[in-house]
Amino acid sequence: MHTIELECPACDELLELDAGFAGGVCRCSSCGTLMTVPSDAQSGGHAEQLTRPDRPDDPSGMSGMGEVAGAEEPSAGDHPTRRGGGRQRPGRPTKRGQRGKAGRHGKGQRGGKGKRSRAGGNRSAETIEQGVYTTASGRQVRIDRPMRVPMAQSKRKGIRIATTLVFFSIVLVVVAVGGTAIWYMLANPKGGPRTDPHEPYVETDPTQFVYNAAANPFELEQPNVVGLPLKGTVAVVFENTPSNAAWLEPVTAMVAAGLSRPGGEAEVLVYAAGPDGIASLGRTPQPLNSVTGADLARVLSDRNTRAGDIARALRYAIEDNADAVVLITGQPSADALADWRDEFASHPGVVLHAVMLNGFSTDYRSWVRERDGGRFISLSVSEVLDWQDEAAGE
Repeated sequence: MHTIELECPACDELLELDAGFAGGVCRCSSCGTLMTVPSDAQSGGHAEQLTRPDRPDDPSGMSGMGEVAGAEEPSAGDHPTRRGGGRQRPGRPTKRGQRGKAGRHGKGQRGGKGKRSRAGGNRSAETIEQGVYTTASGRQVRIDRPMRVPMAQSKRKGIRIATTLVFFSIVLVVVAVGGTAIWYMLANPKGGPRTDPHEPYVETDPTQFVYNAAANPFELEQPNVVGLPLKGTVAVVFENTPSNAAWLEPVTAMVAAGLSRPGGEAEVLVYAAGPDGIASLGRTPQPLNSVTGADLARVLSDRNTRAGDIARALRYAIEDNADAVVLITGQPSADALADWRDEFASHPGVVLHAVMLNGFSTDYRSWVRERDGGRFISLSVSEVLDWQDEAAGE
């Protein structure tokens, strides 16, 4: 059913009426005011209050309701507001639902069969007395006989219900979002999961920071190894072979610069694995700031008589309860990479960071990134030297 909306000129109530009554009259269900129904209500027309100058005791036409389409009453098929065209005694409207010719309605007219009015839900139309009615704009309308008009129902009740439903829906959404946010914060007290599983997260500890590939490790203020933040016990494993001589010295200087930064509670283990054996600063973790460049240089030059390789050095680091391992190597062979995998296979909780100089391995990178928290860093000797010169102001 199509409806139109209009505003009562007396009480400003928003009303709703069947669109078929456009151009007629209706009564406000809120205050009872009789008013015109503009034919262009859908386009912004306004209703006008109807009054009876000949009835000063009843200025709003409260004695009844009717429909107006001009000086004469419209015929049976001319306008949908017609609710009955036969004679009817004033003050005795036909009962709703009554069949037959009650009230002597004309044949074929709408009110003749006592059908329920289309306006105002289940409320019947009411009767307006004959007479001359005047609108607020001065237009006169003559009603020659008592007529029935519809009751326009208040629409604000529906609006209030809809508004209430929308309000409570918004409240439920806000509560749900707030609850989810609280749960998220409680479940992730350290700032939530990392967007990149290989990205270190920021701690409340000022020595912790997010790894930045573009940052110069020589200039970082926090303790680090090749720009990586340190936490817990960190083992640094160097591949000390003649083929790595080109980058070993500047990389050692970069690691020494990071370990010398003040602050932090991390501890460090250092291993150097080469063809002549494995050298270390000992199997006991050393406090930060206690490891100097001279210590690292001594480890890289000191070799014992045991057969040494990276896999064995990694095993030592794991046996010495390292929380994270920073492995600094050149390009590994497939066999060497398989051996390294074997050492970490039964230790998923140990974080592995791989720093590769002058090379790249897709398999190596994929394996490191599969492990929780691990990061793969590929550097060239020229990058390390540029960082060193930049830190020195050259």
